[in-house]
Amino acid sequence: MKRLIIIGLFMLLPMLSRAQSSALEALFDRYGAAEGFTTVAFERKMMHMMSMQAAQRGDEELARLLDEIVFIRVLTTSDQIGLAVHAERIVKASKHFERLTSTSADGRTTQVYLNETKLSPNKELVVITRSKDETAVVHIFGSFDLHEVGRIASIRP
Repeated sequence: MKRLIIIGLFMLLPMLSRAQSSALEALFDRYGAAEGFTTVAFERKMMHMMSMQAAQRGDEELARLLDEIVFIRVLTTSDQIGLAVHAERIVKASKHFERLTSTSADGRTTQVYLNETKLSPNKELVVITRSKDETAVVHIFGSFDLHEVGRIASIRP
């Protein structure tokens, strides 16, 4: 009996590691196809290709970081502040996300949330930024060190 339970747990681990928020997935699906919204998605294969480029340039730390990220999705709009409200509702309803920081300066508000579990090395990072001109939601999923994620902004094509 114990053996069956252990085997069952090992079979569930891969599913738990890919258990990103389906509500966030639905948010990106809903708004991604809507008029007035822009969506950018870097999926697993693209992250791997970017990792190989970083390795070729000699930046092994960035290569490792990019290779461990499953996806990065960005959703922006200039019309609706409702996107930020909707995203915040989803994150707060999840109960798994913890707010890391909230900043407000020059009419721009940014909130950063993290979802991490002990059963999986993967984490979810959600950044919600809104101003009077633009609203953006960034969703990053993968196995990453929070201190390294800022390096992603330095990537240039």
